[in-house]
Amino acid sequence: LVRLLLRHPNVEIVLLTAGSAPLQLTKGGDKFFAPMLSPDGKKVLFQGLATGLFIYDVASGRALNLGRGNHPSFSSDSQQVFFDVSTDDGRDLLSSDLFVHDLRQRLRAQLTFTKDRLEQRPSPSPDMKHIVFDADGGVFMGTFVSK
Repeated sequence: LVRLLLRHPNVEIVLLTAGSAPLQLTKGGDKFFAPMLSPDGKKVLFQGLATGLFIYDVASGRALNLGRGNHPSFSSDSQQVFFDVSTDDGRDLLSSDLFVHDLRQRLRAQLTFTKDRLEQRPSPSPDMKHIVFDADGGVFMGTFVSK
């Protein structure tokens, strides 16, 4: 049994495993939030307010910084993380595109390249054939195409 605990007011992330002492995954320097356990239970995804997305590998005890990103979600096999990267002017969202980070190959790829649409909150289907996301007040579904 693995549980995540978000500790306040320090906004740190702690991993709770049955039979083990709590393990703090974050060590300050930023405000961390939105912890998410991978479908296979082997990774913890969380976000730093200033430092971006992180993947913590439970077995190795190592964290990998994925860089800027928002609204992450795992693929059903826990090997890919989908997210959006956006820019704003402090008030309005100016741009937002979808990305994927392949954890096996440690590669980051941009999925959308639009200037007229603000894609956010990607979520892949369990069979990895489709992805849903929202943009500009609507919900869209796309199909993954191999090249």
